[in-house]
Amino acid sequence: VWYLCPDELNNQSQLNMYEELLSPSEREYADSMKATMLRKDVVLSRALLRTTLSRYTGCKIDPRSFEFKKNKFGKPEVLWPLDDSTAEQPLHFNISHTTSLIACGIAINAHIGIDVEEKKRNTTKNILSLARRYFTPSEVDSLAEISDSDAQRKEFLKLWTLKVLHSVHFR
Repeated sequence: VWYLCPDELNNQSQLNMYEELLSPSEREYADSMKATMLRKDVVLSRALLRTTLSRYTGCKIDPRSFEFKKNKFGKPEVLWPLDDSTAEQPLHFNISHTTSLIACGIAINAHIGIDVEEKKRNTTKNILSLARRYFTPSEVDSLAEISDSDAQRKEFLKLWTLKVLHSVHFR
């Protein structure tokens, strides 16, 4: 897992250098962001992914050269070149971000999922609504029976983590 804290990177020339690593469509997407912080997060998350993938290829692939496609689940993955210069790599990745952290997980020969959340995020009111969206009815009922909000949040996170682990393991 590789990460960076967007608030710690404020050097405009360095941000411009990272932006140069992006594809035209990624730059266009970043430019469509109205808020400066959102634009910065897009640039940094894509640059982190591209430079990290490059490291895992032994820097044989320039970070600017990566192309991406969506797999049958809609998850982005690397579109490896079909020529003989670079064999398809068994690399899988996932990115997650908050306002204070961008995390990039890379796995070799295995799928990976990563999820970061704001530590101080107030989820008390929406834990059950999130659970209704992603959990089985019996899991939602079990959570609803927990009256202590901290205990309910901990149980929610335990179930959420198990679901993520299960989906990654059994794909």
